[in-house]
Amino acid sequence: MDENRSRRLTIGYDLDGGGYAFVDPTAEALKPLACVMWVDPDPDYIPWISEACRGFGRFGFNEVESPIYVFAPNTGHFPATEWPETYRDGEAGRFFLIAHGHLSPSDHQCNCHGRLVAGFNTNTDVPLSDAIAWVMQGKVETDVPRLESVEHLYWQYDDTPGAKPHPKCERCEGNGYVESEGGEWALYGRVPESASPGCDETYIGDEHDGVYFQPFEHCGRWFTALWVDSDTAHDCSDLPTGGPFKDEAGARGYGEAEAKEWCLANEVRWE
Repeated sequence: MDENRSRRLTIGYDLDGGGYAFVDPTAEALKPLACVMWVDPDPDYIPWISEACRGFGRFGFNEVESPIYVFAPNTGHFPATEWPETYRDGEAGRFFLIAHGHLSPSDHQCNCHGRLVAGFNTNTDVPLSDAIAWVMQGKVETDVPRLESVEHLYWQYDDTPGAKPHPKCERCEGNGYVESEGGEWALYGRVPESASPGCDETYIGDEHDGVYFQPFEHCGRWFTALWVDSDTAHDCSDLPTGGPFKDEAGARGYGEAEAKEWCLANEVRWE
């Protein structure tokens, strides 16, 4: 997605007000979806992700590990975006789909509204020629009776009734409103590498070699942590966490199958 389009999306959802911005996705699985991403999003700007976490799995957004918000603008003339259940993003790890939904287009008042006042402010200084032209065109309000009588004018931000948009605002181009495009969104979290303390573990193997697996729940989905325990010369590298699964039975079945496969590959008998 080109830089200007990403910026318009950033402005449409007021991310720039907090110093945030949408960027192009880094994962290969997301790049063909014409979407933008926001790493470690602030739910104050997109409150529906917190609501979705409670609705999808009755957990809090703060429980999501390394959250990533992705958004694919869609006018409604195209099929809805189908998000992958999981994807890998290089060294960042593997991520899974936690929640998703649809946003309708809307617009809202830009934060540039204000009025001309006498004084000096380096950040919002207004040239006298611009000020006179804006007042004559009825584009701005001011309490200064004679603009020519003051040495400096600046733009004082103000959202009270009567305030007007800054004629040269880069966010709204002076019309006073910004558009939040509609489309599909999704929230991803990193697949945890290990289970929380206290989860039950199962061992498959003999008295010398085998595999432990541990089903656990995280953000409304089930996963399986696996690790090798070997007294001999077998490969002791821990196996990757499996999941997500819909329920504990799926996680447990996966763990058992992976443990037995390791035993067979290493000629280990289990009871």
